[in-house]
Amino acid sequence: MLKLAFSIIVSFSVLILTGLGSCKTKANSTKLKNNSKETKPSDSYSLVITFFSIGAGVDYKTKKLFDEWTINFEQKIGKKVNIESYPWGREGEVDLCISTDNLSAEQKKEFISEAKKILSNSKLVRLEENVNCKRKS
Repeated sequence: MLKLAFSIIVSFSVLILTGLGSCKTKANSTKLKNNSKETKPSDSYSLVITFFSIGAGVDYKTKKLFDEWTINFEQKIGKKVNIESYPWGREGEVDLCISTDNLSAEQKKEFISEAKKILSNSKLVRLEENVNCKRKS
C-alpha cells in the first residue's frame, strides 16, 4: 500500500514538473519572437516620449510646454514634425512616437537637443532615442 502511494506521488510530481517546463519553454519562445519583431529598423523612431503617471495624472505643464515648443519649432523651420500619439492610460498617459526623417541633420539635432532640455525637468516623462513605439499596433 505504501509503495503504491509513493508511486502515485512520484508520477504526479513528474507530470506537474513536465507541464511547468513546457509552459516555460513556450513563454520563452514567444518572448524571443516579440524581441525580434521589436528590433526591426523600419519600426524605429528618432524619439519616443512617454508621459506617465504615478497616480495623480501626467505632468500636464511639461506636456503643454513641449506641445507649444513643437508648434513654434515647426513654424520656424517650415516643416511638420511627424508625431504619432498613442494614449494608453486613464490619467492622460500617452506615448509620442516621433520620426525626424523629414528633417535635415541640423534640424534633427536641434529638435532632439531642445526636446531633451524641455523634458529633463520632469520626473514623469521618459525619453528614448532610436527605439520602437511599444504601443503602436
